[in-house]
Amino acid sequence: MIMSIPEDLLLVVPPRQRRNGGAYLGYGLAGALLAELLLQNRIVVRGETLSIFDARSTGDEILDQALANIARSSRERSVKWWVTELHRSVKRWREPYIERLQARSTVAAEELKARLRNAVLLPERLEPRVATLAGLCEACRISVVSREEAKHARQRLRDIVRTHVVAAAVAGAVADTEAVMLAVLPAITG
Repeated sequence: MIMSIPEDLLLVVPPRQRRNGGAYLGYGLAGALLAELLLQNRIVVRGETLSIFDARSTGDEILDQALANIARSSRERSVKWWVTELHRSVKRWREPYIERLQARSTVAAEELKARLRNAVLLPERLEPRVATLAGLCEACRISVVSREEAKHARQRLRDIVRTHVVAAAVAGAVADTEAVMLAVLPAITG
């Protein structure tokens, strides 16, 4: 069974973090929805602007809801804007994806993690779905390599994020969130 990018992203997250994975995972799931729609040729990105290409049903209720949200927009918007906007709906979409994963085995999760690890450590050309997932993981701070391997993989992961429009938008939304938290933290703790 081929899984969607949102399902794959949740599969690589430790089970205890799937339901409350923090703000970053929410942005990652929003980006994963957009990445899946992009790979299914339902949306297109020109520069930084996202628009509908094919509004027909994807066969996945959650993807269809995200697609409908985009189609209802009165104008084209940036990928980063959509990551932030869809992030607001992720809480209601997370649980159905988690329920789908209950049937998946631990073996499948470990196989996916191994594919991601190899993708960032080996100098081979990346398959688009794996590159997308690796970029999303990096953007929302989900480690796909061990601490020892992180130094070696850091530049490749940065390159993946920089060259993938959705992962870059997720990384931007996460950076914006961090900036707000850093600005507010002194006022709270001071």
